[in-house]
Amino acid sequence: MPKQDNTVDKHLIMFKEIILPHHTMFKGYSKEDQEKVLKDIRIYGCIYNAEGLVEQCMAIIGGYKHVRAGHGFDFSDKSDAKTITLSEVTENRILTGTKREKIYTTIFAYLKNVHTKIGPLRVVVFNAPCNCLDYFYIPKSDVKGLTTNASSVKKSDQIRISYRKDESYNIEKFRVANFEEVARKRG
Repeated sequence: MPKQDNTVDKHLIMFKEIILPHHTMFKGYSKEDQEKVLKDIRIYGCIYNAEGLVEQCMAIIGGYKHVRAGHGFDFSDKSDAKTITLSEVTENRILTGTKREKIYTTIFAYLKNVHTKIGPLRVVVFNAPCNCLDYFYIPKSDVKGLTTNASSVKKSDQIRISYRKDESYNIEKFRVANFEEVARKRG
């Protein structure tokens, strides 16, 4: 079987670990029904808005309301949900003082539009090389300090999240143990 793209892999793991166990739409589904949902995702691709369903699961577990977009937050507690995919990226750079090019392979992604958010960020990271989900809760007071140093407004409105060879993140201090904790965390 050929390798699936990252989006299908991301949706599969989000359904297995978050949506099927927690979303009321799938309550009462038998193991066979759940397997059919996963099979449909494998065959037809991204047939569900998995990111939206993850937001709804956060509200269900966290005990707050999911609100319509456009307010600078996703939930009635003023927090915002973000889901991103970290992928391996190969970059060619010219080393300072030489004309040699060196190839770097890094694993990263950007959280975008963070300046419009008025509360903390509840972040679900799909780490494609590991095929796993990791969870982070970033208080609003820490968001500005994490934005990239760039002269353009566009770049200063994003947080670069990178995964290191030692299997840790540059935002490690904001890591929480699991989805339930990121959904319930306050403050």
